[in-house]
Amino acid sequence: MTTPDARRDALLDVACAGERRACFDLARQWEAEGISAREFYNDIVLRALAELGFRWERNELSIAEEHIATEIIREVVAFKASAIRPAPSAKGIALVGCVPGEQHDIAGLILSNLLEEDGWSTRFFGQSVPKEDIVALAARMQPALACLIARTLPRLDSTVELAREIGAASPRTRIIVGGIDSPALRSILRPYVHGFADCPVTAVTTANSLAG
Repeated sequence: MTTPDARRDALLDVACAGERRACFDLARQWEAEGISAREFYNDIVLRALAELGFRWERNELSIAEEHIATEIIREVVAFKASAIRPAPSAKGIALVGCVPGEQHDIAGLILSNLLEEDGWSTRFFGQSVPKEDIVALAARMQPALACLIARTLPRLDSTVELAREIGAASPRTRIIVGGIDSPALRSILRPYVHGFADCPVTAVTTANSLAG
């Protein structure tokens, strides 16, 4: 039996080689083998992205090579979305994206895919969206859920500010923050949000719990 580590390494090998089509072929192969979306994203894709970062830190990859591999994996996640069989959109609208200044948005794209499978109607705004535009979008749409990605300490103030303003503009919106795992930082955020997530899979569980 092929292990998750072996699948992760297979994806890394072809992504680092710049073989985009080979990555798509692997995604098709694993789907045919019955690998669930959650296993695909959590055990293969996210672990491959983490290893990419480690290889760059060890100077095993140049910035350009790391970016090429990352963008190929992003395309694989988008490609995987085409195979989604969404549940009926009964849980409402979910806004998903990065707080201003945060660049790591692939986890948000994965989360959007998983939420759609679970019956949410997602709106993924990615990265580099000004705070004012995100708040205006929330005010207009009044989403049931807002999932904000903030992985680094410098994003803490931006996350607090954005969560507070979304809450004021759309009081019924349940807000989840993903990426910040420090208990001390979570205690600062807790008055402004309704839940936290360590990964896209746990974010879906939290979202469904908040939806009742």
